[in-house]
This record gives sequence, C-alpha cells and structure tokens, in this order.
Amino acid sequence: MNQCVTRDRIAALLAFALLCSYCERGFADELPAKIQDSFSRTGVIVAAGNIENQSLLCILDTGAAATVLHKDYEQVLPVTAKGKEENIQTLSATERRVAYDNVEVSIGSYGKQKSRAFVFDLSNVQEVTGLQVGAIVGADYLRNLAFVMQDGMPRFTNSPIAPVSEVPTWPVTGSKIQIPEIPLEYPVLGLRNAGFDTGLSEHLAISQEFADLLLRSGDARLLTKTKFLDASGVQTKSVIAIRELKVLGVQFRNVPAEVGKLNHVGMGLLRHINFTVDFKKSIAYLSGDAQDGRDTFPVDASGIRFVWDDRGYYRIRRIEDGSTAAEADLKPDDELVAISKIQASTLSWWQIREMLAVAGTMVEMTVKRNGNLMEVKLPLLRNFLYPPAWSSRSTEAGDFLDALQKDSANDAK
Repeated sequence: MNQCVTRDRIAALLAFALLCSYCERGFADELPAKIQDSFSRTGVIVAAGNIENQSLLCILDTGAAATVLHKDYEQVLPVTAKGKEENIQTLSATERRVAYDNVEVSIGSYGKQKSRAFVFDLSNVQEVTGLQVGAIVGADYLRNLAFVMQDGMPRFTNSPIAPVSEVPTWPVTGSKIQIPEIPLEYPVLGLRNAGFDTGLSEHLAISQEFADLLLRSGDARLLTKTKFLDASGVQTKSVIAIRELKVLGVQFRNVPAEVGKLNHVGMGLLRHINFTVDFKKSIAYLSGDAQDGRDTFPVDASGIRFVWDDRGYYRIRRIEDGSTAAEADLKPDDELVAISKIQASTLSWWQIREMLAVAGTMVEMTVKRNGNLMEVKLPLLRNFLYPPAWSSRSTEAGDFLDALQKDSANDAK
C-alpha cells in the first residue's frame, strides 16, 4: 500500500479517536465545532457517539424517527432489547425491520438516553458521505435537545436562547412516525407541514400529490429526472422548481424539490435562515435579524457527484451519463485538487456545489488520478432552464385555484 495513503488513513483514524475521547470526557465546547466542520465538508451533521458502549461516527438526523445502526454493529445490541418487526420510513420507501427497545445512545456531552433502534445496511450512506458512518441518531434522541442554525452553521444544544416576546413563533408538530414538522407556506396549497430533516442535504422533498397540484396551477415547473443514492439505494426522482414558498416567514423563490413520497425540508434550504427549533417547547422562531430568502439555488450543471474523503480531500464519487463531465473524461475516484484555481480542500461542500452550478460558463479544474495531475476545462451546461421563465397565472389556473379552495372549504365542513 502507498505509504502516504497509509499515513493519511492513520492520521484520520487518530483524529477520529481524539474526537471520541473529547466526547467521552464531556468537552461541551468541542462538539459544536466538530459538528459544524462536518456539515461544511459533507452537507450532513456528523458527530462522535456511543451506542451500547460502542464508539461510532453518527449522523444526527431529525428526519429519522429512531436510531439506525449499521449492520456490522448489530452484535452490540442487547438480545433483551429485541422487539417485534415494525415499519420504518425512509424518503423513498417503507421497510419492515426488527425494532430494538431501550438501546443506550449518547452523543458527546448531550447525555445518555434510552432509544429505539433498527439495523440497516448503511453502506450507501457511507458512500454518499465519504465517512465510515456507524449509526444514524434520530428524532427520538434529538427531540430532547434544541436545534440552532446561525449564519449557515448548525448545532444542537441543551440550552436554547428563548425568543424575545415580539418574535413570531411557529408550531413544531410530530407526524405519525414522530418526525418533527414545521409549517411551509406554498402557493395553491397554503400552509402545510413538512418534516424538519437535518439529514437531508437537498433543498426540499415533496410528495407527488403536492407536486401535481403545483404543476397544474403553474406554480411549479418540471426541471429534470435525476438519479440519486440514499439509504434505500439508487433512486430516480423528478426534480421540479417551485415558483415561491415561505419557511418560517422567510420567502424563497425558484426552489428545487425532489418529488417522492414525503414532504421534508432539508438543510440546503434551511441553512439560509437564522432560526431555532425548540423541540421541548414545540416552537420554532427566527433568531437575529429576519433575512430575505434566496431567488436561486445551486442546481448542478456539471454531472459531477463529489464527496469528502476522510483522507483529507474531495473526490469524484459518480459521473452522470451524458454530462459534460463524462465527455471531459473525468472518472470516479479522481481527486479534486483545484477548482477555478482555488485549492478544493479549502472550499466547503456547499461552495463547490455553487461553483458547479453556473450554467453557460467554463470552469477550470485540476484533478489527480493515480498520482498524476490533470488540467480539465469543463463546460457547465444543463438541458433545462433554471430558474424557469415564469408566466402570470392564466384564467384557467385561477379557476383551478378557486375550485381547490372550494374543495378545501367543503372538506373542513
């Protein structure tokens, strides 16, 4: 094995071991910093945790109802905790799994709790994050904390700052599978609850039912069909753009949304708001000055799917067929050394996504393959228009809205 690779791998393992030791000693000031660093590099919230005395790297995911343990660690669960088979919902599917009750879970200084746990093969999650994730810690643990997003960086805390009296608050509710929900205000649909999902790095997931109504009213446009990888494997989903919506009173326009089975709002959208979700008080509120929402979001124009490698660099995970990246002979496992003459490792995961979303431009990239540097000029192109060219609502759309409102009124009776 290459000695440099070996040294890098050992360094990464030592760094993780050090993080675990900090958490086990209860260094409360270390955990938020590590969470923010992981979010900057991977788009998900990762922290060192402990499940039944086994130290694991964990994703903190309010979009999961319970703790999900990687199958390689199933032996750490006590036999006495094993329960009956139950349904567990992911973004794309419902699966039947055995539930383990009263499993001891702790994340750093947040304390120990008894949680329900399921066992999954998290290899897909490991591939997407580039990290050796051992577990996903869900809402049953995280709902005993509070979530704070400030200047694009997330953290969980035991002690949220209470809102001042004049600040409006929004209710945080729980769905049938106990995932916390916050209200989103859509055109046509009005106020609807969406799962508050810290494990979703994309902007929005929307149900087919909601998407169909928005498309019919002219408040959404189909952008493309895309393949993506989640805990259930490779999925093909339609991606739409929604004309506008409000989250916690902040308005956004041209919001990309993946069409599936569930309605969840992800960190790609939420990172643009300074807000707090206090699960114990079941409220969400803006913290600091109210912000104007964005009008555009990073929609890939390169065909590159990249990931942070725990050896300390970004690498290409997958190349979309027919994309300009495929034509440029970029390949999976190529290391991203520089983008637009900026060292890639100094950029956040979010910044790189923004740089690869500027359609109609050329981006210069330096990649490393088998130890050799390559210079690549990559055209950024899409086969669809984003943001869409919106038109004013037609008379037909107005009639549709009136009919929908009448149906809603009748349902309320």
